[in-house]
Amino acid sequence: MRVLKAARDGEVLRIGASTGQFADLPVTISGSVVACAGPVDQARITDADPLNAAVGSTLEWECVALTEEENDAWLLVGAPKRIPEGTILSVRNLVNQVNLALRNSDAHRQLIAQAKSDPLTGLHNRASFNTKLAEELAQHHESAGLHVLFLDLDDFKDVNDNLGHQAGDAVLVEVADRLRRCTRPRDVCARLGGDEFAGVLTGTTADAAAAIAHRMVESLATPILVNGRPVRVGASVGVASATEDIGLEVLVHQADVAMYAAKANGKGRVRAFTAGLLQGEPALESFERQLSRAAGSGELVVHYQPVVSLADLRCTGAEALVRWQHPDRGLLQPEEFMAAAESSGAVLGMGAFVLRRACTDAMTWPDTRPGVPMTVQVNVSALELDSDHFVESVLWCLADSALPPSRLVLELTESVVLESVAAVGRLKTLTHHGVRIAIDDFGTGYASLSTLRMLPTRS
Repeated sequence: MRVLKAARDGEVLRIGASTGQFADLPVTISGSVVACAGPVDQARITDADPLNAAVGSTLEWECVALTEEENDAWLLVGAPKRIPEGTILSVRNLVNQVNLALRNSDAHRQLIAQAKSDPLTGLHNRASFNTKLAEELAQHHESAGLHVLFLDLDDFKDVNDNLGHQAGDAVLVEVADRLRRCTRPRDVCARLGGDEFAGVLTGTTADAAAAIAHRMVESLATPILVNGRPVRVGASVGVASATEDIGLEVLVHQADVAMYAAKANGKGRVRAFTAGLLQGEPALESFERQLSRAAGSGELVVHYQPVVSLADLRCTGAEALVRWQHPDRGLLQPEEFMAAAESSGAVLGMGAFVLRRACTDAMTWPDTRPGVPMTVQVNVSALELDSDHFVESVLWCLADSALPPSRLVLELTESVVLESVAAVGRLKTLTHHGVRIAIDDFGTGYASLSTLRMLPTRS
């Protein structure tokens, strides 16, 4: 028995692997050998002469489809006598087993790739970043020069708010490409989630690591074109250098602290970690102290972004967005102070202020259509949701403003739910009082659709 693998290549069939004796095995044969007007597995031999010429004798030929090939392909099986149906069936079963093994192998490779990479940008994901960093730390000695970079985009939420999440995704993909170009092939470049990125640099000095961080900032200062429109995002980067016997969590925390310090000092900054940052250096300490007093000093400003019904293009509500009118630096966007607010606990006072103001303002809004009062959406942080007084605070704001609970929508991200152990219980309590819950940016963190089943959200 002779067996040839033949794949369609334009007007010819290209010969691949073969078994059995052949007098003159060509590289290609005429495409007319196999006729296939429908599915590949319904093909049949219509011109056996080129096959017989290759063997040097006349044989009976059958073809068996290879359905897992990129192009149409078959096993061409020849024998001196008509091949028994049982033999062809055995060949088909063998091919099916091989195809199944190939599919399983491809699926396994895809699952491994998905487990290690961010699906949007193709960079390492958080799990892969931690694994790579742990491997480097395990074989690290101080002279090897191991450094961690934490990068956070400064104005990314404005892109999502003004241009939509599709534009935001396009920006993240371009950011990832630029970060790749700023690092070396042996470096690890990762997207940790949302607009947070990180890097692991090996075999370099602290000055060289800082230079790479500055290169990232400079690269991202150039506008990104999205559908022909220039979009500006900045970046703040924290740099931490490994020392002997340092643990992964400590090193990552140091880079995180340095990044927050960079953001606290303005946009487009790089900050290397120093021990003083954990003790509260004057600049950061002053910024956090000002932030904690912002609500009581009348410096917080609430802007509203309309929520529009796509069915009839009517405004059905508005999302409350906080800004800080800093006495020295002017109007600051959330990206410039929210990280410091969360790390210092100032977000509790800010959240309470925004909730009170939003409920009060919503009572002054006219209905855009009879019987459909406008809702107000207020963002909630994990720290607020963890507070034992959160439910009481929300209910008090509703009672004080006389806003019906059904007009208040508390908006939170999936990561807030995952980070707060008591979150689901408190949210259910609020929904029993009529408050509505919404999930923002679902799919950008670590949860899956199963998360929705345990949340008291409404469609």
